[in-house]
Amino acid sequence: MIVNFVKGQRWVSSMEPELGLGIVDEVVHGRVTLQFPAHEEARTYTVENAPLKRVRFAKGEAIATRDGSRMQINEIKERSHLYFYYGDGDTEVNESELADYLSFSKPQDRLLAGHADPMEVFDLRHKVLQHQFDIRSSHLRGFQGVRMELIPHQLYVAQEVASRHAPRVLLADEVGLGKTIEAGLILMRMVLTGRARRVLIPHVQPQAVQIAGHDPLVMAESARRLVDDGVEWIDINFGCPAKKVCRKAAGSALLADIDQISRIVAAVASAVDVPVSVKTRIGLTLDDNAGTQAAVAAQEAGAQLIVMHGRSRACRFKGHACPERLHEARNKLRVPLLVNGDIVDLASAERALQRSGADGVMVGRGAMGQPWIFAKLLGHSLPSGEARLDLIREHLDAMHGFYGAEAGVRIARKHIQAYLQRWGTPELIGDFMTLADAKQQHAWLLARRQQMLRRSEFIVTQGKVAA
Repeated sequence: MIVNFVKGQRWVSSMEPELGLGIVDEVVHGRVTLQFPAHEEARTYTVENAPLKRVRFAKGEAIATRDGSRMQINEIKERSHLYFYYGDGDTEVNESELADYLSFSKPQDRLLAGHADPMEVFDLRHKVLQHQFDIRSSHLRGFQGVRMELIPHQLYVAQEVASRHAPRVLLADEVGLGKTIEAGLILMRMVLTGRARRVLIPHVQPQAVQIAGHDPLVMAESARRLVDDGVEWIDINFGCPAKKVCRKAAGSALLADIDQISRIVAAVASAVDVPVSVKTRIGLTLDDNAGTQAAVAAQEAGAQLIVMHGRSRACRFKGHACPERLHEARNKLRVPLLVNGDIVDLASAERALQRSGADGVMVGRGAMGQPWIFAKLLGHSLPSGEARLDLIREHLDAMHGFYGAEAGVRIARKHIQAYLQRWGTPELIGDFMTLADAKQQHAWLLARRQQMLRRSEFIVTQGKVAA
């Protein structure tokens, strides 16, 4: 079956329906790229086997547009492979103008609109419900709720300990993640069986948490609760340019309201007895100094550290950071100022410091694909190729274990892509993106280990910094 993908068409992903309504952005070289504005995500598929379903509403249905208006469909026409919906008064809505979320209020609405799931999905749901029932009625309840594939000895140890009348044991090995999983299984079993009502897990490492919002009272209460739970540093986000954040008048949207920034910082700083810092951008656009105003206001309201990204809100994540724009803020601040943006290695960190006059650097996206960047910035030698590959494998394990089989595989794609890009093996990215489960991802990484090691050695011999 030949599918004509045309820019502006709306599709939903069969694999990731939670992304909402996708819109065709580009069709080139047998691949189609869709933007999913509801989640600010993009996906690229091969045209021949794209897991996509075309969205076509039916007469009588109510549809919503991006501007919030609603319309009942009286007529549907197709022109140039695009659907056009018509309502009262010849009101016309192009499918590209539809709202980014799909919403069907009743099962019959889905059926009439042709959005019914195939029969195998109903069978799968029945099996899931049966499986959930078996779990709830099993004597192993508490061991089967983890979102990871357990190793047999983990289940054995957890069962042995949890069956004791008064467990008092030490679980340890050279790494600790596996034993952490076992401890979690034991605690869950104890709680679900009523042998424990509450669990206290002390955390000895300092913790910093970033919060975002618009209401000073809500932000202050959130900070207070976090500190009560052991958090030792509160950071306030006035820099995020994401639409879903800015629509709530939070993040970088607050650069348009310096007085509100001052009120938020003052409320948070008054509510807690731990350091409070602020993350912001140089301005709403490259032509204003809202970032400097925000930094000074935050300082006067009680902030003890300012981090400034060298892009404006309008820049989002595009273009190049402008660290030289931090000079004005540096001259007006008494508290430390950190520069952020486009810091990916020691050279870029030194350039950012020189051009900004800042007291230090903050690394964000620059650490993706190379978490060992912090060792380099601190003057330590780069870990060996073997050590870096072991770290990548451990990171992959952790993503599968923490997020679960489905989400873990999906989230791992962007991180392993970053690793491969930094490693100098971008030609391998396409193959990895096609892998569908955790076992395939692990096997793939193991099979490419020697190839990546050879590439690392080649880069070192050429006098370049590897990965």
